[in-house]
Amino acid sequence: MMVKPLPVLVLFLSVATCQFHSNGKSDYVSDTISAFKHTVTELSRQIEDLKQFQKNEIEIVANLQEALRSVKIENKHLKARVAFLESRLAADFDESNEDQQNKDYSGNSHENRLPEEIEPNVTNAASDIVIGPPGAPPHRSKMARVAGTNRNAVAFYAYLSHNVPNPGADFTVKNDHPVTNIGGGYNPVSGIFTCPKAGVYVFSWSVGIGTNGEIYSELAKNGAAAGYLWTGEHTWAETSEKTLILELTQGDIITIKVERTGNTSPTMWGLRTSFSGYLIPY
Repeated sequence: MMVKPLPVLVLFLSVATCQFHSNGKSDYVSDTISAFKHTVTELSRQIEDLKQFQKNEIEIVANLQEALRSVKIENKHLKARVAFLESRLAADFDESNEDQQNKDYSGNSHENRLPEEIEPNVTNAASDIVIGPPGAPPHRSKMARVAGTNRNAVAFYAYLSHNVPNPGADFTVKNDHPVTNIGGGYNPVSGIFTCPKAGVYVFSWSVGIGTNGEIYSELAKNGAAAGYLWTGEHTWAETSEKTLILELTQGDIITIKVERTGNTSPTMWGLRTSFSGYLIPY
């Protein structure tokens, strides 16, 4: 039996056409999927870039907030320093007036004195000068002598206002909240006490731990350890304190540092960590 060529050709063309349409549709779907994957990849990359940008912005804001806090503390310290210098200036001015009045008194005769200068034991309120009997030299009242002694005093006390998580070795403890700073020797921003006057000083420092762990701290004079303190607790918070006496010369530097910590990651406890010192008068 002879096969007719026309039906065979039609069948071949039909099969070829089906294969062509099938392959074309498959290529279109593949291209669409590839384009979609590329879009998803690009969007994912942009999302990661935005996340990194947001992280950087958060770090910048945190750094600015920390810088602002330091500036506020420094501003507070400077205001206290200005107030102290103003009081010193006023005291020096009063003392200068007192010296001038003493000079004027010694140069005047009894006949040329004012009536209030002749009266015995009259106190000049402006300068705390006590005028004795005629012919006796004037002298300062007890209150004025005490005030003069206080002008030479050096004393400070400051505490840590916030927690410090896991302070590392050689960490300088910056007790940033000064309560007393007579003499202006303590800097709450750097945590450094600079000796304004030579003499014998008493120093105390405390370290509190708000979580389990151990902190080994030291008081350093000009960078060399002069005293050690251990604070440790394995159940709950704890505070320990150390006191020592040092002889200093003007310009010596005293700091509180963390020597090392224990096996865990302790948190230095704010409000329970402090630093204080004073000059022994003699």
